[in-house]
Amino acid sequence: DHNGFNPYVDNAGTCIAIAGKDFVLIGSDTRISDGGYQILSRNTSKIHFVNDACAIAVPGMKADGDYFFKKLQINAQNYEFQTGNKITVSQLARVASVTLYQNRFMPFYVFTIVGGVTDENEGKVYAYDAVGSSGQYQYTSTGSGESLAIGILDNELMPLITDGTYNDVVTVEYAKKLAIAAIEAVTEREIKTGDDFVYHIIRKDGVEQFKHGLRRD
Repeated sequence: DHNGFNPYVDNAGTCIAIAGKDFVLIGSDTRISDGGYQILSRNTSKIHFVNDACAIAVPGMKADGDYFFKKLQINAQNYEFQTGNKITVSQLARVASVTLYQNRFMPFYVFTIVGGVTDENEGKVYAYDAVGSSGQYQYTSTGSGESLAIGILDNELMPLITDGTYNDVVTVEYAKKLAIAAIEAVTEREIKTGDDFVYHIIRKDGVEQFKHGLRRD
């Protein structure tokens, strides 16, 4: 309906997450588009940290992503005040699913990834649609370049899962190289992904942040 009010805009962008044996890589490009050909920002990451052990990636509509993150952050803080413990990645994954589902009649226009390490030092990655349906994965991609990125990740990682060597092969360095290769391939073919790839390595003992330059056209 051209005359109707549409409250949604797709600010696009691509996010990637890879879970290793004792770490998670989670990252996004930094381009924010207006739903068309205009670039609104070249340096805005779509990754938000709930605490030092878990983060969310929210490509899609930036306003919805920011608000959704604030809701999760408030839930996590309340949990910490009440129990004295930080929310775990699996608990955050459940809260994210319920929060998205509660808003299903006017959904958050975001395609969320939750990633982090457990108290047992295992990397975990969860992905969601806009109304909270979720799955746990070894790796995933969401956003405007999802179909391109996931093809590259599948090609490299699916054989490792099949033959049982995934945890041995997927080191931090391997995950970094693969994530960069995937996001670079996306930027060659998808105009709403670009500028920089900001990614984080989450381990039990802390978080490291890295930045890799991408196409700026």
